[in-house]
Amino acid sequence: LRYARTWATTGAPVYNPGERVEGYTSFLFTASVALLTRFGIDPPVGARLLGACGAIALLAASLALLRGLVGRRSWPGSVALLALLASSAPVAAWSLGGLETSVFAALASAGLAAGFAGFRASNPTNRNRQALLAGATLGLATLARPEGAIFLSALFLAWAGLALRQGVGGALIRLTLAYLALVLPHAIWRWSYYGHLLPNTFYVKWTGPAEELWFRGLRYGELALQEMNPVLILAGFLGLLAPGNSREQVAALWTLRLTVTAGVLTVLRVGGDFLDLYRFFVPLWSPLLAAALRPLTALEDTARQRHPRGAMAVAVLGLLLAAGHGLHQARVGERSLQISEPERAARHLEPLGWTREYALRWAAMGRWVADLARPGDTMAVGAAGAMPYFAQIPNLDLLGLCDAHIAHHGHVIGTRPGHQRFAPHGYLLERRPTFLFFNPESFHEGPRPLGPDSRWNPLGWVWAEAILDPSRHGYPRPLRMHFFLRRERAEELRGHPAIRIAEDNPR
Repeated sequence: LRYARTWATTGAPVYNPGERVEGYTSFLFTASVALLTRFGIDPPVGARLLGACGAIALLAASLALLRGLVGRRSWPGSVALLALLASSAPVAAWSLGGLETSVFAALASAGLAAGFAGFRASNPTNRNRQALLAGATLGLATLARPEGAIFLSALFLAWAGLALRQGVGGALIRLTLAYLALVLPHAIWRWSYYGHLLPNTFYVKWTGPAEELWFRGLRYGELALQEMNPVLILAGFLGLLAPGNSREQVAALWTLRLTVTAGVLTVLRVGGDFLDLYRFFVPLWSPLLAAALRPLTALEDTARQRHPRGAMAVAVLGLLLAAGHGLHQARVGERSLQISEPERAARHLEPLGWTREYALRWAAMGRWVADLARPGDTMAVGAAGAMPYFAQIPNLDLLGLCDAHIAHHGHVIGTRPGHQRFAPHGYLLERRPTFLFFNPESFHEGPRPLGPDSRWNPLGWVWAEAILDPSRHGYPRPLRMHFFLRRERAEELRGHPAIRIAEDNPR
């Protein structure tokens, strides 16, 4: 959101003025929020609006995906698929979570659906048209998240297999050219503007011992298996492994097998996520559900032959399946909205309740900084979203997602996704931020003792305590936070009613 706002107001897609660092993962989502911002829509509102539109598009794309997989319309299967998707807690959470998840999932499913329609096209013109549509849609998906390349690669391999047997090489070329027409110019622009082939976030998130990241990812996947519904996931994998009844369905199944396998392995390799409700698995959910519903569509054919209203009975069966899934997901949603939950704590996963609570605190602290900051002030914090967004001053992202030097040269401090690196001491001293937040969770409600710090006082910083006002800073009750303040600014602010400053006695 900070990138989008800066892009909309200054024309430069940067986090800090003058620093070209690609600290966002989704070019398409960031650019779309920036465009909405230019039209007067507040970035957080714009992000949620795009997420809601993405969710609606995901439902439509999933129906097309199911049709392409089974080869025809199936209204009982469609009803069941919509109900299963709409009642899934991860889909609901990440449709309005302010990130690109639903948009990426919709584009990925729509691209595969177009590819499957091309497999089944009855003439070269329709096949080539669908190939162009699939390539362009998956190109947009890759601009939404780099993992879009997985979906394109799987579809390309499946289409290449068909090309060897059915002579559809022209469609394969069109698929590739349509994809490259979107992705290649962006890659050239990224290299020329930011200086790297991949987003800065990649260089942080693939850091750390591979075996430890795999272990963390497997534990993340284990909980996702339990909470996303193990029965449906098993049915999905069985549906993927079951043989196809035509050459086109075999090609579609192989596309989904490769996509799901590569997608799951990628999530596990990066250690999963620290945010709750499995946003990285949401794009794979529609393909799995479509595969899981293959038996239901086959049952529909049998039921129609035996009774005129047989399809209605199958639809009721699908809705009962979705109702059971919905009850399970309601319990998952309740657990995820707690501030602390044992299963998540054991896997170092933030419940959404915790994320929501601290986002409110960080936003309030950002408004506090904005109140006291003057031109030339800077800050440094690892929680580089809400606090710097509302502070509206340059920020040194201590974890390196928005700082190229830390992303490539920062100290490796762990395997928590997105939190693997930290600013080197010398680099931090060189940047000399005015407000230094080492622990953005150190909020408290009443005053606490402040004293000299033997390490940071000699270097030019003193302890300070921010005093937040509920009516002014947007948090529902009084709140305080400890941080370090550069000494010369501390002397200027000493006596200000919104801050307490420690006595500077380093020796």
